[in-house]
Amino acid sequence: LLNKKYAKYIKNPNIQVNIIDYKAASIYIKGEVVSPGLYVFNLNDSDDEGKNLKVPVITTVIKASKGLNLYSDLRNIEILRKNTLSNGGGYIK
Repeated sequence: LLNKKYAKYIKNPNIQVNIIDYKAASIYIKGEVVSPGLYVFNLNDSDDEGKNLKVPVITTVIKASKGLNLYSDLRNIEILRKNTLSNGGGYIK
């Protein structure tokens, strides 16, 4: 795609993009977990199974908070993320 776009300006462009580092993901977990709070996940690290995280999964976040407590109801987990200001701001479920 970039090669096509730049073909107007550069003769035979050969553009390559490599991701060197991922921004850490800050995730706040609250509710019926043993240790609620803010957790930072370095997305360049690997999980316990040796898989590169790239995107933290809910089980990784629950594990970081030392697990669920006796009152936890897995049917009522909600995941919220911030919406960009250009899309109206707020949070998305």
